[in-house]
Amino acid sequence: MTILIAAIVSGMIVLIGFYTVLMILRCFNDWKERTQSQKRAQWNVLLPLYLSGEWDFETTITAISSKDLPFFSDVVEHYFETIKGEEAERLIQLIRRIGLADYHVRRLQKGTPFNQLRSAFFLGLIHESKALPVLSKKLSHPDPLFRLATARSIARLDTSKEYLYALMMTLIPTRIGRDLIADVLLTYGKDIGKPLGWFLQKEGVNVETVFLVDILVSLRYLPILPFILDVLPRIQEESVLLSLIRAVGELGNMKHRPAILSFLEHPSPHIRQACVQTIGKIGDATLLPLLRTRILTDADDIVAISAGKEMAAFSLGEVFMHHLTQTDNERLKRIAAQILFEKEAFHREE
Repeated sequence: MTILIAAIVSGMIVLIGFYTVLMILRCFNDWKERTQSQKRAQWNVLLPLYLSGEWDFETTITAISSKDLPFFSDVVEHYFETIKGEEAERLIQLIRRIGLADYHVRRLQKGTPFNQLRSAFFLGLIHESKALPVLSKKLSHPDPLFRLATARSIARLDTSKEYLYALMMTLIPTRIGRDLIADVLLTYGKDIGKPLGWFLQKEGVNVETVFLVDILVSLRYLPILPFILDVLPRIQEESVLLSLIRAVGELGNMKHRPAILSFLEHPSPHIRQACVQTIGKIGDATLLPLLRTRILTDADDIVAISAGKEMAAFSLGEVFMHHLTQTDNERLKRIAAQILFEKEAFHREE
């Protein structure tokens, strides 16, 4: 009996002790959260005053201690969404002076995976060039999203062009989304043209890399056109062929028309459609007979309608469309009527 009572008392003491520890931890966390909330509120008052010049540099620094750096980082990160120019430079100056940039470089090297990811993003945000060697080593990280964050940060740094080829080799095989990769590469603007051209010539154009052609077209990078014309006859994948034919339409002129005419007889209606649209973009009136043939003979309506729309852009082509509305062929009459209706509706909207 005595042993049982002792065991019960011991158990109660342990439970009371455990509960006491939990309460202490909860009180500590509550205090910590209140302190952090107060500091965040203080910084959100202080930072606008500093950025506007009402508070000087030294006064602002005294309000931020080294132990506050992780929390202060979360606060200032949101400011970069709205500030630019001189205000952004003042904030970056403050970040470097209080040691926040160095803190993130250290965390990028030795922090948890999540903290490394956050630091990679932050260092790109503030254009911290001293982080470049560390960031470049992270391009081989096993997580594709981490590689994307690293590449995006590298692309924001002024000295990062030497890493451009490594970025492309790192990002393209990851399948993380072409729009995300394009966003990183377009950070360079027209400077991306020549390196991208080299990359395509070395790695080839395929379903994985053809979106790079779309980037070059969006930048109007004309030196890539000879390469496109050279590889065009050898491409088999339909999606790749579509992009290349459209690229010729965007970048080419009348002397490049022979490169795409052979595709008017391609078995895929999507390829034939892209081909007639490219003929329209090139704007060569001598090709009207070819468009006329597509309207009269192509078995697929999307091709015939596209050819008719391109043809109707020319005065002779519009006359031909009106002529077709009087034909006995119901299909041709319907196609011509649709094209003329859409053209008239377009002009009314203008």
